[in-house]
Amino acid sequence: MKFVKVIALVLILTMSLTVMAACGSDTSYIIQSGEVKYPSNVYAYFAYNYKNYYQQYANQMGITLKTYLSDYANEAKTVTYSEAIDMQIKSQYIKYIILTQKFDELGLKFSQEDIDAMDKRYKTNWPDILGEKEMNKILDKIGMTEEEFIVVNQFDYKQNAIIDYFYGEGGEFEISEETKKENADLLFSRFKFINLSVTDENGAALSDEEIAFRSSLINEIMAKIDAGAVFEDLIAEYSEAYYKYDDEQELTDEITNRLTYNQLLIEDGYYINIDGAFDNSGNTMPTEIVDAVFSSEVGEYKKIDRSSGGWWIIKRYSIFENPEFYSAISDSVLNAIIENEASVLVDPWYEAFEHTFNEATVKKYNMNKCEDIFAIFATIEYPTIPDDNDTVDEETKDEVDEDNINVE
Repeated sequence: MKFVKVIALVLILTMSLTVMAACGSDTSYIIQSGEVKYPSNVYAYFAYNYKNYYQQYANQMGITLKTYLSDYANEAKTVTYSEAIDMQIKSQYIKYIILTQKFDELGLKFSQEDIDAMDKRYKTNWPDILGEKEMNKILDKIGMTEEEFIVVNQFDYKQNAIIDYFYGEGGEFEISEETKKENADLLFSRFKFINLSVTDENGAALSDEEIAFRSSLINEIMAKIDAGAVFEDLIAEYSEAYYKYDDEQELTDEITNRLTYNQLLIEDGYYINIDGAFDNSGNTMPTEIVDAVFSSEVGEYKKIDRSSGGWWIIKRYSIFENPEFYSAISDSVLNAIIENEASVLVDPWYEAFEHTFNEATVKKYNMNKCEDIFAIFATIEYPTIPDDNDTVDEETKDEVDEDNINVE
């Protein structure tokens, strides 16, 4: 089974949680569907992951988690981040239940390759790092056996199996390679750029004299482009994003990383989707840059004067210039296509799953109340991991994302 790190199908599986809420003090279950009560441990696992993520986020922002949670998550100021995260966890949990059941209903099985990869990832991420004593403490807190914990951590593979079943070769909604390539240039762009910042090297606002100089310089660079200069040479000469390396400098890790970034600027270029996202962290390019790139033809240059991100000259490049370039975004293209089409498939699954949330359990695991049981990972000195090991809990990384909280 092909391992798709970003799962578009599960982005569709987010619902408006307008279900009935049960009252009471029994927190052993999280939802009731008919006569069946679902244990709260899986919900607790998701909540603890969210707690750890948002605690780290607050620490990085230099604020208390309590302050962050009390702030509003929407412009209308009707929903706090605390309430929004509760909705996120509920959605994550329902998604888990529905897709896990669907995996079994479809009779899907893991390949031996998947089993080996999941086993390796589990051991690397959990017992090998924590040790038996700390691992057992976490299992006790969550209320799971090790076998149950392993099953929960197979979730992303089950999602991928469902995607392959419906959208892969021979599937009911098969998406061919031809369709993916037709959509690649519509959904993604590859470009290179020259950028002059709107601030000085210390982050201070530019003087009027410096603003005038940079406005003039960007025009001079455009004149050189019009005269036939090689764009990559101009990037190395003028772009502030390009690191000027002196051979006499000591080659530290930081400088090595910056030289690698130079290679990205000169050779590969940036990939952005139609929303402007250019990496997996949720960072986006300024709107004016995204608009300029997507409105350009391959090979066309565009100048952006003193935007929010500075002065820019961009040039769009073909995604198909090198097979490796298309390969880098192939899975993302597939996910984007599925995201646009999957509601036809998954909406009936949600409609068929009638359930009631136990609000006593939801309150127990609210971010203001549950503890950060995964804080121990910050205290551990991690072993060196070979490059071929997948050591990131992709399900948690993809789902627990600050930018996923969008409350209308």
